[in-house]
Amino acid sequence: MKTCPICHIGSMRKRQVTYTQMHEGQLVVIQRVPALVCDFCGEKWFDTKTVDGLQQLLWSESGSLERLAGRHRQFITWGGTD
Repeated sequence: MKTCPICHIGSMRKRQVTYTQMHEGQLVVIQRVPALVCDFCGEKWFDTKTVDGLQQLLWSESGSLERLAGRHRQFITWGGTD
């Protein structure tokens, strides 16, 4: 297991987390996003593929975010690759 680069105490473990972000004035909540999470301090790290998928979902011109969820609060289940 890799030691946490932030606290230098805990170990980074694979988990599924909830990713939240304000996007165009709306709270976006994406559930079950794969990440490495420190078992001591809770620091979260996302791999490049996951970050690319999140950015595409949030910033694509296709409007996929609006089609996936409602208008005020958006709850989405991660459909990217692990």
